[in-house]
Amino acid sequence: MDSTEFSGINDDEMLAAVLEMSRQEAGLPAAAPLEDEPTSSPDTGFGDSDVHDLAYHTELLETDSKQPADVLDSLDLTMDENKENQTPEGLQQLGELDWVQQYNLDQEREEQELQQALAQSLQEHEAQEMREDDDLKRATELSLQEFNNSLPELLCSDDDSGNEDVLDMEYTEAEAETLKRNAEAGDLANSYRLISVVSHIGSSSSSGHYISDVYDMKKQSWLTYNDLDVSRTQEAAVQRDRDRSGYIFFYMHKDVFEQLSEMERSGSSGASEAGRNVLQPL
Repeated sequence: MDSTEFSGINDDEMLAAVLEMSRQEAGLPAAAPLEDEPTSSPDTGFGDSDVHDLAYHTELLETDSKQPADVLDSLDLTMDENKENQTPEGLQQLGELDWVQQYNLDQEREEQELQQALAQSLQEHEAQEMREDDDLKRATELSLQEFNNSLPELLCSDDDSGNEDVLDMEYTEAEAETLKRNAEAGDLANSYRLISVVSHIGSSSSSGHYISDVYDMKKQSWLTYNDLDVSRTQEAAVQRDRDRSGYIFFYMHKDVFEQLSEMERSGSSGASEAGRNVLQPL
């Protein structure tokens, strides 16, 4: 605006114009005129309308001055509600730390229980292997002892010897040892030949596997069967190597063995029939 436009306006009109502009900028309606009130005041020199406008403007200023406080109160209330709904950062971190510690403790406990279970299982397995080994050794010792005790009776029985005078003879220790060697070598009339051995190869009775050495009548040789592998061997090697690993021993009467061997060598048939004739009871 140009200053010449306000040259004809007095102070009262200027004040009224300023108040009106303030109301318009604040977006407030214009003040309603008072019908019954006088238009002038003798004490102040201002018109009553001017006084009313001044009072209204003062109220407007007071209202504006109160709004920030209300806004602050609303903001404080909102912040308080947010604080109530939020977990303190320190407590949240503490909860996460407790969860991690509990998880680690559970893992350590499970690991310890697993190690204890494995150790106990290993001890039980070792104890079972020791018991099985002891039982096997004891059974082998008893079997050998029984065989040694019954050997003189087998060599000098009524049915086998054919010589009753021999039964009444008392053998010295040297003579008994000689008879035993001859029986093992097959030099006696009523002796047996080894024809097969089942051996256990392994460090304990619960581990390893079994092999078999068999005398083949047709091939007139010893064969070793190790799963699918078959190889030739010697009788001396079988007697030497299977002395401790042998598990089951098979024998054939010497006379039957010689007859079957002779038949296989000569190519004659009827070996099984001859064997049955030899094995007939006396």
